[in-house]
Amino acid sequence: NESVGVGRYAVQCALEGVSGDMMSIQRESTVPYKTSFVNANVLEIANQIRRVDDLYINQAGNHVTDACCEYLLPLIQGEADAVYENGLPKHITLA
Repeated sequence: NESVGVGRYAVQCALEGVSGDMMSIQRESTVPYKTSFVNANVLEIANQIRRVDDLYINQAGNHVTDACCEYLLPLIQGEADAVYENGLPKHITLA
């Protein structure tokens, strides 16, 4: 749903004349999980280093913390049902 939403947001921005921006998904809250779509100049984002917050790595530096698991859970939970057409996976439907 998020990938479709950010794609729709990108089309909306393009129709409004936005150019040179990168579209992204911004987390508004974790519990409940809520996101919004935003855009920013690609020159401000490209080739930037974004490190994992220390809050998410245990003191030994060899595992993740419960806070990390809480952050990641909405991104990894659930399963997507595979849809096949003529024996090939059908990933998207353009409407």
